[in-house]
Amino acid sequence: MIYPILTATTKQNRINYRGFVLSEILIVSILIFIIYYLAFASFNTTQSKPSILNLTNLKQILQKMDFDNKVVLKCIDNEKVECFYVLDDIVQKKRFTGLFKRCPTVYEYSKKQNIIYFKDMQLEYFETLPICFEFEVKKNGQSSQMILETSNGVFIYDGISNKPVKIEYIGDVSTYFYNKINEVKDAF
Repeated sequence: MIYPILTATTKQNRINYRGFVLSEILIVSILIFIIYYLAFASFNTTQSKPSILNLTNLKQILQKMDFDNKVVLKCIDNEKVECFYVLDDIVQKKRFTGLFKRCPTVYEYSKKQNIIYFKDMQLEYFETLPICFEFEVKKNGQSSQMILETSNGVFIYDGISNKPVKIEYIGDVSTYFYNKINEVKDAF
């Protein structure tokens, strides 16, 4: 009769003192890690780093700004080629450099290649800024049309596309327009 009592006590002790097995701890740890990763991975993707402004993404960056009617990027003809934003005709005080090494040559959007000269900008306190580059984006997505010659190549902004077409030399502009005319003819 003693035997059944010992067996019952042994089973009861196993139930009372039973701990976690190593494999159970590992599985729970892995599940917690997966849940943590899925929850916080979405936060990291929404907080992406801001893009650096360059001539390829110029229109896209300007469109992301907070404005009602239009945003204009203006660059000053000085040794640093400082640029600044004008949001809905309000000049932003912060200036930045790095978009141009020197002022670009800006041409009309045509194969005639007429140079565009920008008006000087009058600020408060009678300060006048000589502007060498000006690019405007409207709320509806339209932007300035121009051909821009820089030390990095020639960029053609058609006013509708998000990215400009980049060509090597200013002499290739007539070929670009010839190809565009043929594309339109071939479409009909």
